Amino acid sequence: MSRRYDAIVVGGGHNGLVAATRLAKAGRRTLLLEAQERLGGLAGARDLGGTLVPAGAHLLYALHPQIERALELERHGLAYASRDLGTLAVNAEGRRLALGGGGDSPDAAAWAALETRLLAYAKALAPFRAEPPPRPVGGDWGDRWALAKLGLRLRRLGRGELREFLRIVLLNVQDLLDDTLGDPLLKAALAWDALVGTHLAPRSPGGVLAWLYRLSGRAAGSAPLALPRGGVPALADALTSAARAAGVEVRASSPVARVLLDEERVRGVVLEGGEEIAAGQVLCSTDPKRTLCSFVGAPWLDTGFLRQARRLRSRGLVGKLDLLLDALPDDLAADARRGRLLLLDDLAGLEESYDGAKYGEVPAGLGGELLVPGAIDPADEPPALSLLLTYLPTQAKVGLEAARADAEAKALALLESRWPGLTGRIAAKDLWLPGDYEARLGLSGGDWHHAETTIEQLFLLRPVAGAARYATPVAGLFLCGAGAHPGGHVTGLPGWNAAAAALKDTGAKDPGAKEKAA
Repeated sequence: MSRRYDAIVVGGGHNGLVAATRLAKAGRRTLLLEAQERLGGLAGARDLGGTLVPAGAHLLYALHPQIERALELERHGLAYASRDLGTLAVNAEGRRLALGGGGDSPDAAAWAALETRLLAYAKALAPFRAEPPPRPVGGDWGDRWALAKLGLRLRRLGRGELREFLRIVLLNVQDLLDDTLGDPLLKAALAWDALVGTHLAPRSPGGVLAWLYRLSGRAAGSAPLALPRGGVPALADALTSAARAAGVEVRASSPVARVLLDEERVRGVVLEGGEEIAAGQVLCSTDPKRTLCSFVGAPWLDTGFLRQARRLRSRGLVGKLDLLLDALPDDLAADARRGRLLLLDDLAGLEESYDGAKYGEVPAGLGGELLVPGAIDPADEPPALSLLLTYLPTQAKVGLEAARADAEAKALALLESRWPGLTGRIAAKDLWLPGDYEARLGLSGGDWHHAETTIEQLFLLRPVAGAARYATPVAGLFLCGAGAHPGGHVTGLPGWNAAAAALKDTGAKDPGAKEKAA
């Protein structure tokens, strides 16, 4: 067995890097192991024709500002082309609608009022989302106080607003929007923001909670829509630099096969090549189903807990098409300079797409979110386009390659319908479906959030009862990825909070406690 570490972090995505850095800053000898050649996970980069493009997310809107400060990411090279990017919705008829304050929509005033209300509710939830979830049963006074504070924040909304919050919190998004707005394109754009990345459609119960969950990052002070210079992979680079500066030892191309245990306690990991590495603690930013069922599994977890882990739902519906162009068309450049572009029509189109995807089909009418970084930051060359697509099937009836060809053809037709002639300028292209994210990055079900963000897999139940506070039933094993509370969206909070839990477990001094992520 090689050198012994105080802690090993498995997975070099943004949460793993955050966790490793916090541990190292507390004086813990920390090793970070990443299976891929490049660090960053979904916030990292992948190669397209010799050009690096984002592996997953192409914008930031929830990176917690206190984590950004605590890790001094600006000093490690993180800068922004924009911290408040605009949004332009474009439908098949050529209508263009800027979303800021409702833009020129006839529903602008109604949307502004609804947005103010939703942000007030999200602000009440934001501190609860940023802290380890309190234990409602068997907890200490700190847990009771945390629950009491949540109740007090909601009560401060006022009696009328509290009643309205309770009325809408488990509603579907379509009912809420139909109650308030009439503009089909505006409603489709808002539903996209509420639901993208989830396994929910406009008519799915609980969609409003998912929307508030996303808005809580903005309510906590995160940038509304931020584009780092160099794209989201620049965040991964800054986090990697911060980790190394703190003393983290980083090893890429080092896939873990399993966690080593002895008498129900962690004693390290074994790599796929057979190398054993000793450590007193292991923090996994891999998805919880993979961590608990593959890295650990029976007989180290009792049957009931293991059954919960196996039942954890993680069905990704998001894919990503990256394109390199020989030149950026003038009409697209003019639109793209206004920010991200939402290629949608109405709520019915989104609902129909979801219906197709849940039955394993590539839907006829895909919706998309397009970003052209070079139009916002001219230093970003060559012309590259990044198109997020939903809803795509987790497991396609016709198989992965046939589904890829079908989805690519439909995605290119979507772009061509908005900017005729665009597809004739493509120099290179690459489409990843949910199945690719599972096969190539090891995400169970291809779910970017590692576990679906539905009511029964959030807060006190994320990812499962018995592992909602980062620690697992195995002593010394912690969950620090997006499958842990509070979930995905590139916040850094799962890694930050899991590292705090690991430090508390050993009684180590935690300098990061001065930067409370609340």
